[in-house]
Parts: sequence; C-alpha cells; structure tokens
Amino acid sequence: MGYCDTVSNTLSIPQRPVGAGRGGQRQGSGGIRHSLGDSSQRTASRQKREGSRWAILEATAVLLSERRLLSLSVAEVAERAGLARTAFYRSFPDLPSVLAQLVDDLSGELLVPSDPWWSADGTDPAALETSVAKVVAVFVRRGSIIRALVDAAAYDGRMDAIYMDTVGRFVAAVGERIRFDQQAGRTSDGLDPHETARALVWMTERYLSETFGREYDGVTEERAADVLAAIWRKTLYG
Repeated sequence: MGYCDTVSNTLSIPQRPVGAGRGGQRQGSGGIRHSLGDSSQRTASRQKREGSRWAILEATAVLLSERRLLSLSVAEVAERAGLARTAFYRSFPDLPSVLAQLVDDLSGELLVPSDPWWSADGTDPAALETSVAKVVAVFVRRGSIIRALVDAAAYDGRMDAIYMDTVGRFVAAVGERIRFDQQAGRTSDGLDPHETARALVWMTERYLSETFGREYDGVTEERAADVLAAIWRKTLYG
C-alpha cells in the first residue's frame, strides 16, 4: 500500500571475461587458482567478521536485560561474546554504535510492511488488534533495548537523534494509514492525521517502555495488547 516503501539501488558493474586479469589479459591456470584462493580467503574473513558482529549484538542485548548501558564496558561485552577486545573494535567503534545497530534492527521489526493493519483494506476488524499485539510482543522480547536507547538519549546527542528518528518513522507510517482510512470514509475527517499518530505512538511507546522495559509484574503481554488495541480502535474507528 506504500506505507513503508523500501527503495533499493542496483549498481551495474562491468564483468571481466572469464579467466581475464586486470586490463583484460587472460590468466593462466595458476592465476585462476590463485584468484580462487584469494576469493575463498576473503569469504572466510567476511564470514568471521559477520559472526563476530552478531555475537557482539547478542551479547550486548543480553547484558542490557541485566544492567544499564552506562554500566557496561567493551571488555565485558567482548568477554560475553567470546571475543578479544580487538575483535570488538574491528566491528564497532564503541558501545553506543552497538546499541544503534540493535535499535535499527528493532525498528525493522516494528515497521514490517506485511503486518495486518498496514496492508488491510479496513474490512477486517481483527487487523488492528493483530498488529498491536505484534508490537507488544517486540517490546516484551526487546524492551531493555528501548529502555537503553531512552536512557542514552538523555546524554548522547547521537542516541537522541536515533530515538527521535525511530519514533518519527513509526509516526509517519501511522499518519499515512490514518489518511488512507479517512479517504475511504472509515475514520473521522475531524482527526489530524499527523498529530493523532504522534499522540498514539508516543502513548504506546511510553506505556510499553514502562511496562516491559523495567521489571514490572503488573500486567501480562495479552492484557497490555488488549488495552492498547482498545485505545487505538476507539480513537480511530469510534
């Protein structure tokens, strides 16, 4: 429906003839074997870097569920990931950069275009409830990452920009959905799409961050989803 469009750029790279070296000169079999060996080494090196990067992200996510970002150190994250500090710095310059990547991955989970409400035509009353439940589930699994971002945003300008951008993208998507429903006659024209989206998204973020970003036992995942879905449904569809 265009709510969460993804733009991809394709680069066309001229290919050398098979067996050709630089300048188009054909290589002998020894040169081919040497090139294949170099390629295998590069592939192995890339896979090792990707494995280290994944291990660092997972280790940081686990540690953030136990403690605040300010209390963590690179040495501690590297040790939990089973890596040397030098391996950490080959993947990330610092801990805030690790958090930024975790948040970027998380925002992708929150803005999946195929989620029922984004793509629904408005005839399925369960679509909104299903999408709200998915958002709640993400906070249950990764609430400590959101809490870490909110904490870091208070003293780190880069983290604050990431925080505002993450929420802003969600606000924009919701605003577009509200406009679509207004044009279809399903939502009141009296609602300001952008400001209504801002109010709903920030309310949801604060409620879920406080509920699942901390050790809070007062509500279940299902109850939180029901409460939020009722508020969104009443606000948008009466």
